[in-house]
Amino acid sequence: MAREASEIPPGSDGVIILPYIYGERSPIQDPMATGMIFGLKGIHTRKHINRAALEAVGYSVYQHVCLFNEMGLPPKSIITAGGGTKNSVWMQIVCDMMGMPLHIPESYQCSSYGDAMLAALGHKEALPEGKTILPNMQNHEFYKSNYSIYRDLYLNNKELMHQCVGKK
Repeated sequence: MAREASEIPPGSDGVIILPYIYGERSPIQDPMATGMIFGLKGIHTRKHINRAALEAVGYSVYQHVCLFNEMGLPPKSIITAGGGTKNSVWMQIVCDMMGMPLHIPESYQCSSYGDAMLAALGHKEALPEGKTILPNMQNHEFYKSNYSIYRDLYLNNKELMHQCVGKK
């Protein structure tokens, strides 16, 4: 999936996916939200869908960053962990969306480090060694300018999603 996604440019040539196949907890808090593939045309391939799926999660993360910014709490750094961090294409997409460096601790299974980080008041020195990915700012500007489409797809289709959830 990552290899195929890497062959497609940012924006998946107009395909946008809403990743809400199990509803969505945060930040929209809507258990009846549903997934969506938008903008699909005859020119698109599985590679486009793969990239759009990875971008969907990136947009979801970016939506959280936007929310923090709106609250006057802009993040100073982004740290991620878990099995998904092994997917370098996905991590670069997320990093590009954020427009800021993304730190991946060496031990990718480190959810306990998150608890420790809270206890340490977010001191980066408490993190295990790892790698830092730098954003491609041209890609960031592209994603930033297209974010409203991702956001509005949910807002403009919320009621229809809720109607469909009740039907079998």
